[in-house]
Amino acid sequence: MLGKLVEQELLGKVKKEIMEFNGLHEIKTYQPYKTALQYVKNHQYGDPEKPHRFFPKSLIGKIKENKELFSGNGEEKIAFYTAIDSILDLKHGVDAFFEYRKNAKEPVVRVTFDVTTNPSKDQYKAEVILLIPSEGLDPSDTDYEDRIGDYSHQIISELLTKLEKNAEYRKID
Repeated sequence: MLGKLVEQELLGKVKKEIMEFNGLHEIKTYQPYKTALQYVKNHQYGDPEKPHRFFPKSLIGKIKENKELFSGNGEEKIAFYTAIDSILDLKHGVDAFFEYRKNAKEPVVRVTFDVTTNPSKDQYKAEVILLIPSEGLDPSDTDYEDRIGDYSHQIISELLTKLEKNAEYRKID
């Protein structure tokens, strides 16, 4: 239960409608991955490119410092989506995800992640795992910026790997 509270504090939750959907369907309803993903995207609070929670805001800020992803021309976009307590979280193991686009002509690249306070957890469905202290994170913690650096590095590495694969795939065509 403590882990779920940390997730909600760091990542927020999707809009109330998704909770009502889960309640009506006793959280047993299965949605295919793409359907669950789109449902989450359609039920966010605020602007996914400018999250209000400190954790995703810090991650986006650090990711935007990466010169391989952000050249400074303003065409690049990155957005954060929380999936906490949605079917995407409960059935597909994705707590949240980032979507990145180099420019309007390029496809979106998505990186999913799972936030956990359990260092012994060994099964994951998300692409990136962020191990969070059991007491959570606070921007005033002395090691907060180091942790954000580590977490963003994991996300950036996955984004760059996917971008490289996309580029290789386009060369084959």
